[in-house]
Amino acid sequence: MITARTLGNGARLVVERLEAPRSAAIAWMVPAGSAGDPPGAQGEGASTVLAEMMLRGAGAQDARAHSEALDSLGIDRRTSASVHHIVLSATLLGSLIEEALPLLAPMVTAPRLEPKHLEPAKRLAIQAIDALDDEPQHLAMIRLVERFFPAPFNRSGLGDRAGIESLSIDAVRRAWRERCVPMGSVIAIAGAVDPDAVGRRLESLLRDWKGETPEPFETAPPAGGSQHVPSPSAQTHLAMGLWAPPESHPDSLRHRIAVRILGGETSSRLFTEVRERRGLCYSVGASASLGRDRGSTTIYAGSTPERAQTTLDQIRLEIRRLADG
Repeated sequence: MITARTLGNGARLVVERLEAPRSAAIAWMVPAGSAGDPPGAQGEGASTVLAEMMLRGAGAQDARAHSEALDSLGIDRRTSASVHHIVLSATLLGSLIEEALPLLAPMVTAPRLEPKHLEPAKRLAIQAIDALDDEPQHLAMIRLVERFFPAPFNRSGLGDRAGIESLSIDAVRRAWRERCVPMGSVIAIAGAVDPDAVGRRLESLLRDWKGETPEPFETAPPAGGSQHVPSPSAQTHLAMGLWAPPESHPDSLRHRIAVRILGGETSSRLFTEVRERRGLCYSVGASASLGRDRGSTTIYAGSTPERAQTTLDQIRLEIRRLADG
């Protein structure tokens, strides 16, 4: 059973109690994603660096003490920056949830953000950008998002090299102070937990956590069109973005089903017609992402330079065939 409530400070808590597993998983989303970063060299990447620094000490504990306390409870944790949110994820034994929350909560509400950790966090963020040269499939998807969505919702979450290099500790602290707030935050927990006990614990821990932040707004329309990114590779990675309704649209469920038929599984039309029958590519599929304000359908295929155009033509044919039922 899923229970949802709004905490006293405005954060949303969603808990699903599961009887079978002994473990629990937490996803804590705060509205501090890359869409709220300053553009380009002015500081795009603040959310990325902030997410990394949230792992380096919180509350009264420095990085080592906090890490050891989390490890002693067997808590696997990570942070990431997406377009709309920074996400703190954790997995642990469900029986330890009430002991774990006092250690996890300060990572959001009171990260130490010490100056000595800034440069290492920036270097890791830049390394992730550099690694794209060895990940052409990931790079193709990032370039697709950049052209498909309006700014600033077309950002990858990796940040901008010049923006990351320009960041000061004051800029990172300002991003945390202004955007890591309860209004717009969602705390989701699933597993062997008591929803009421978790709710009471979080109400107590987050009583003094206050604030809200304005939502990012569209600053430029989508670029659209197509782009070719040269790469010294024996493979060609094709990525296509198509319109999709937002989640609230009456056709959203039908759209999800149609995309599953088109390219969701190994029995889908794209897999059967493009890969299995014609052998045009080694990987092909489609997925739908329907958000609150906008949606997208993404199609990916991995082929060879010689077969790329034929692969693309066959994908387009299968898209048109969807109208035939």
